[in-house]
Amino acid sequence: LDAIVVSGESEAAAEAPGAVALDREALTQTPGTGGDPIRVLQTLPGVAVNDDASAAPAIRGSRPEDNRYFADFLPVGYLFHLGGGVSVFNEQLVERFTLYPSAHGAAFDGATGAVIDIALRDPATDRLTTTLDINFLRAGALIEGPVARSQSFYLAGRVSYLDLLLEDIVVGEDSGIEFIQFPKFSDYQAKYVWRLRDGSTLRLQANGATDETRFNLSGNDDAIRNEPDLIGQHFDDVRFDSQGLVWSRRSEDGQALKLALGRMTTATKTKAASVLDSRSTLTSQFLKGRWNRPLGNANRLSLGGTLQRLRADYDIGFQDPGCTEFEVDCSVTDAERRQSADTLTVNTVHLFAEDAWFVNDRLSLTPGLAYTREDYLDKGFIEPRLRGEYLWSDDWTLSAGVGRYHQFPGFLVSEKVFGNPRLDHVAATHFVAGVERRYPHGWSWKSEIYYKAFDKLVTADPQSRYSNSGEGSALGLEFLARKDLTDQFSGWLSLSASKSRRKNRLTGERFDFEFDQPVIATLVAQYRLNDKWRFGAKWWFHSGAPDTPIIGGVPDPERPDRFIPVYGAINSERWPDYHRLDLRADRQFHFKRADVSGYVELINAYDHFNVGGYDYNADFSRRTAVRQLPMLMTFGVKARF
Repeated sequence: LDAIVVSGESEAAAEAPGAVALDREALTQTPGTGGDPIRVLQTLPGVAVNDDASAAPAIRGSRPEDNRYFADFLPVGYLFHLGGGVSVFNEQLVERFTLYPSAHGAAFDGATGAVIDIALRDPATDRLTTTLDINFLRAGALIEGPVARSQSFYLAGRVSYLDLLLEDIVVGEDSGIEFIQFPKFSDYQAKYVWRLRDGSTLRLQANGATDETRFNLSGNDDAIRNEPDLIGQHFDDVRFDSQGLVWSRRSEDGQALKLALGRMTTATKTKAASVLDSRSTLTSQFLKGRWNRPLGNANRLSLGGTLQRLRADYDIGFQDPGCTEFEVDCSVTDAERRQSADTLTVNTVHLFAEDAWFVNDRLSLTPGLAYTREDYLDKGFIEPRLRGEYLWSDDWTLSAGVGRYHQFPGFLVSEKVFGNPRLDHVAATHFVAGVERRYPHGWSWKSEIYYKAFDKLVTADPQSRYSNSGEGSALGLEFLARKDLTDQFSGWLSLSASKSRRKNRLTGERFDFEFDQPVIATLVAQYRLNDKWRFGAKWWFHSGAPDTPIIGGVPDPERPDRFIPVYGAINSERWPDYHRLDLRADRQFHFKRADVSGYVELINAYDHFNVGGYDYNADFSRRTAVRQLPMLMTFGVKARF
């Protein structure tokens, strides 16, 4: 029999009119993602990605570092392996994710960009099963099933294996890069679910990931010869481990309560020849809660917050040029070396209140207020937020939202030795308005216009090293048309037109934001031929990423064999426009003791040369375009026993 899937909308999915939610079927079979559900973020409106090697999303004029990520009510250490190549979650466990691109509700804190809320499914309760899967990057296993009538579990793990196939290689004879440990990664997820007799549910959750790279740089490459302090051993090892106990209950009178007690540790070891030697461990302990209660028929009150205690142990030595997004000359050679080692404890409190007020059958307003305070920079903020929806008719919905947001400026720029501990938090104000139209048979479209104003962005400062002297703006118009799977065809079309700028108030310089892509268009189409075969295609176009050109070089008077680059204006050039076609075919096999599925993807099917930057010769008189992904074929196989 055909499977019948019953799923309820997540609590978070109803919190913002501009939210975009995608479920499992759309996530795992999108062409060009290798079955990775989180990489589908690239295909949504307002999401800019400059490089094929990275899926870290810059959303509506904000940097990837400005986003917050959650999974099953708990924070995530980092979202992608290899700088953005693969997400840290097993694709078989991701039930859905919801993107809040701007003007998100008061329940979320610490992000001037977007919020990405991931829902991992609960374990299967029918029987014990094992699923093995392998693709061109990694192999994984998932074991799940019931423990008792009201208890179930899953345990999943994945490990990459390219390092075993490409061990001790040199990338190009003259590249100057010798890999000692080719980039490798691993991750795990575990969940134990206990449905209690009082109707509540207790979930014990654990997630973690590791990434490791080791290589040597020689002086064979022109760029390295001009940064001689980078010649030598390099390594980058990072891992996070997160554990949480989440208790939730929904009562018959409509009340809903969720409580979480958790701990997360992120450990990093990094070395870059003589330039950088860094070791740090961040340990976070937190208590988080959310309570929803109906107040009559016209209001629904939400209260909650997070108490967090962060311990940071670090020892960092760095030739620090003191660069931000507002500076271009970031040479580390001959930069002043700074050293700092300390143990810090930072306490943070976030509290929020919202009232979903149903004014009448058509109009709803949700005013909210968030309060955040932390004792490292000794700052506190009250942030008002407001969202509204108007049901114009059964098929038309109008929505709008506005909110004020603050974000910690970053550890290195605010540390006592490397930065300025008197910095303020980065601030942003979001405005958004939209219209949505729904049709029969799963068709719908939505269009939104947004504006973001950024203030107190961090810039270099000759007196205080860093200051909050930057500002910026982002203005855009987006369109998303979707066709949910109701018969054979599904897909979506996303279009974005935007402009994002930055200004340095110290110098008066204005320039395009580094992720500014004025035009982004993505078309995803999937066709289910029958129960066995499914085909898909994705075409992706975006304007070329901004680039700061090097317009020449001058000899270094201190080192005659080295040239110092002369830069043009910040982001005054652009790479050529990017476009790519990805194709995918899925095949299902059913055997007596196992279900097997496989896919084949053709990446960059017409082999377009997409530029991903430029390499310059020794004196910066010539440059050569660096190519992003060529045409290549990938595969994946999964078997469930």
